[in-house]
This record gives sequence, C-alpha cells and structure tokens, in this order.
Amino acid sequence: MPMVTDVPEPSAELPESVLDPQRLAAVAASGLLDTAPEGAFDDLARLALAITGAQMAFFTVADGRRSFWKSAVGLDTSAGRENDIRDSPCHILIGTGRELIAEDAVTDPRIGHLAAVDALGIGAWAGYPVTSPEGQVLGGFCVIDRSPRPFSAEQTQALRTLARTVSSEIALRQALRQAQHSGDASAALARTLQDSLLPPRLPDAPGLDVAAVYLPAGTDAGEVVGDFYDLFRTRGQSWCAVIRFLRG
Repeated sequence: MPMVTDVPEPSAELPESVLDPQRLAAVAASGLLDTAPEGAFDDLARLALAITGAQMAFFTVADGRRSFWKSAVGLDTSAGRENDIRDSPCHILIGTGRELIAEDAVTDPRIGHLAAVDALGIGAWAGYPVTSPEGQVLGGFCVIDRSPRPFSAEQTQALRTLARTVSSEIALRQALRQAQHSGDASAALARTLQDSLLPPRLPDAPGLDVAAVYLPAGTDAGEVVGDFYDLFRTRGQSWCAVIRFLRG
C-alpha cells in the first residue's frame, strides 16, 4: 500500500474523512496528484461547460492539505493548480460523499465563507464526488458560474454522469496497472473494465429510436482502450449523445 506522508494534524475545520488514512492511501494510489493535465479529463470538463453553460469546470484530487486541479478548464492556471483544502468546497464533497449544489455561492451557508468563493469569483457551484474503486472520495468534478443561477435537473444528471465517468476512468487505469504488474491482463479483465465505462442501458428519448452496440476493435487480450458512449437530456427537449474514441 502506498505510504502517505506530510499529513496535517486533524482540524475542526475539516471533516474527519478528509484525513482518513484509507482515503489518503486511495488518493496516493490514484497516481494523479501533481501530474500534468490530460485530454481524457479536460474533454469531460469541456463537455460539462457545453451542457451547463457555466464558465469554469474542474476535476480535483484532494489529499489532506490541498485540492489539486487535475483539470481546470476556463481558468488561467499559470499561477498554480491547487488551493488549500480548507478553502475549497471539495472537502464538503469528501465529508458527505454527496453532490453539493449552491445556486448562490456567496449567500450559501455551506460554502459562502470559503476563500475560494471570492478568489475564483464563484457565483454558483455544482459539484459531485469522484471516487476510487473502493468507494473512497478522491475529490470532485464541478462547474462554476460567475453569477448566481439555478441548475436544471437535466444538467445535474449530466454532471452526475460525467463524475461517474471520471471515477470509471480512474478505476480503469488502476486495474490495468495492477494487471500489467501481475502479468494477468486477461481478456475477461479487459472486457470487464471496458464495460464499466458504458451505461447499463440507454434512456428512452422522445422522438428517437436509440440503440447501441459496442464491439472492441482490438484483438489483444489485455487491451483496454477507454472508449465509451452515453446519451442524456441536457436542456428542455434537447439531448446530448457522447461518443469518445481513444487509441493510444
């Protein structure tokens, strides 16, 4: 199990789960802290902006000290890609394990006092937990609007789906690393991991005949390519179809 170092003493300002050793070990095992931005996550953040009309989107990974912005779309990150965990709404996602929707961030008693609200110019915030394969909350996937605003049920459902996709991507990577390390990259494991990215069924979209068939292109028994698709309502009667095609 990865060693966790430089963890601060527990603070009354933070939920106990933020500093839970098992959670911190899961964060370390993800291998995401202090790594460069990646298209796989940035694409999902951009999709979140397209769906919600917000101005900024983040995928964050939080240890016991900071919220690291693995993906930060819509924000100049030249000055850094993290903030103190106490200043970020991410610690609330870790504490509750649930989504947090603040339609007016400044007046919301849960986050209005946090330094990030002023520093990032947060008018509205909608965030969802991102979890490890074992269910530990690693961080969050969120969008930020500079002005107070509501988020529709369709938009929040889409954000929930995108956060789940981020979690699945992390699980896929970790399982593949473990399989490669052990030499057990079998076809069954690869297909199971690939299937975890796909929706169990497509929704019924009024006026559309919807069907999907997924046939892996690779013949390598251990190949996991990370392709996925999804269909969900966005605004009003509008629907969004997502097809992501990756090849290393």
